Formats: sequence, structure tokens, C-alpha cells
Amino acid sequence: MIEAQEQERTRIARELHDDIGQRLALLIIELEQLRQNASDLPVEVRSCIGALQKQTAEIATDVQSMSHELHSSKLEYLGLAVAMRAFCKEFSDQQNVEVVFAQDKVPSTLPQDISLCLFRVLQEALQNAVKHSGVRHFDVELRDTSNELQLTVRDLGSGFDVGQAMKSRGLGLISMAERVKLVEGRLSIDSQPQRGTTIRASVPLNKVARASA
Repeated sequence: MIEAQEQERTRIARELHDDIGQRLALLIIELEQLRQNASDLPVEVRSCIGALQKQTAEIATDVQSMSHELHSSKLEYLGLAVAMRAFCKEFSDQQNVEVVFAQDKVPSTLPQDISLCLFRVLQEALQNAVKHSGVRHFDVELRDTSNELQLTVRDLGSGFDVGQAMKSRGLGLISMAERVKLVEGRLSIDSQPQRGTTIRASVPLNKVARASA
């Protein structure tokens, strides 16, 4: 099911980028041309055209961000650490929060399933944190601990009861755990009400991964 979901994410992302995104870009150009050729129109009309152009540009930006979130080309071509850093920056800008990303000794080349697993865990963890933690600062760390790759997402927010959250299936915790399990890793969640939350995904790095690094 996860593999089918990723294939659908990729298809939708490409559709958004190659079709919807390009059509919006063309509309922005046409609105600009209309605005430049509208000198004989009332000021209110020219102002309305400018406002429409701005709104269209904002929609185009949102569509591009959605496309990147569904399928990261940086993850595919530039590696996990670069993709995570870029996502944290984009997420910070979109949500008006501070996400501090740090990485240590991360191999430049990793198996695709491991990279995708940890990238999705990061996305889910940050989205949950913004919705439920009540704080605006988050720390993300990706490090190679000699025998495994470890992703940590931490906040000092309101926290939650882990047992209840796992039962409710409302925070995507089951999905994260299943993804990590598929790459023979483990997911740990340390959280208590009013004491913050730390989510840590640890995935073993086999000899093949290290040999290609």
C-alpha cells in the first residue's frame, strides 16, 4: 500500500508541476501583458488586474510547494541531507516557524527506500508538531551513528500521551512506524503532556549502502 501511495504521489506531483504549474505561469505572463497594455483603463481596473496577477502567483507558489512535498526531486537527485535541509527551509517559510536542521556524516548516496522512508517521517513529524505542539521552534537532526542512520525531530511544546495517540491513529504515528519497519528500522516517540516531544527514527545501514557512499 505504501509503494502504491508513493507511485500515486509521484504521478500527482508531476501533473501539478508539468500541467497546472505551467498553465498558471502562462496566466501570470498574460495578466502582466494585460496590465501593461491597460493604460487607457480606469485605475480601479488596472489595480484589479495587478491583484489578480499577485493572487495567481501565490497560487502557483502553493502548487509548486505541494508538488515538491508530494515528490521531492532534490531527494531523487541530490540526496537525503540536501532534500531535508531544503524541505525544512520551505516548511519554515510556509508555516512561519523556525526549523533548525543539522546533519552529521550522512552518506551522500543511500538506498532509495531508506531515503524516502526518513523523508516521509520528517514531513509527518513536522506537520504534526506544527499542528499540535503550540510552539514555533523545532529541531531536526540527521546523523550517521556508525551502524545506523538516525533522524530526530524535537520540540519543547505541549506534548501528548503516546499510548492514547497510538490508539486514536490520529497523528500518523502508525504510518511512520510502518514505514520505518519496512526498512528494518525502529521508531521511538518520547512525549509527555507539557514536556515536549522527541520522535526518533533509526534505520540500519547495510554494507551496500556504505559501499556506494
